[in-house]
Amino acid sequence: MSEYLEKAGVPLDDLKEAVAEKQAERVTSSWKSATDEFLAGSGNWWPDGEINMKKMGKVLIEMGAEDSPSTENLRRAAEYLRDSNQLVESPEVAAQQRIGSAQSVEEIREALGRSKDGRSSSVFGR
Repeated sequence: MSEYLEKAGVPLDDLKEAVAEKQAERVTSSWKSATDEFLAGSGNWWPDGEINMKKMGKVLIEMGAEDSPSTENLRRAAEYLRDSNQLVESPEVAAQQRIGSAQSVEEIREALGRSKDGRSSSVFGR
């Protein structure tokens, strides 16, 4: 088979590389779809945030599911993190919640990490 492909002008290594790239694209697309479905159906118990997503990625690898994109695998990994108290509050989501329930300009500034004069309250002014 490889001789036939070579004679036809299709180097076997190039073909393998193209197939691998296409497979990687399919897996990435499948993970995106599974993630969107998971987030849409997770209700309020998934705190979201980059830290939790990284933790979920590690759990998926430990489960051997890194090449098996599915909402079910994401749910199982998230439940493991929740049940083992490894999830952390997302700073972004927490800030959005504080802003949403703020009753004054001062409370909004606090939620944004700003001082009363409108400047950042961090040491580096970010």
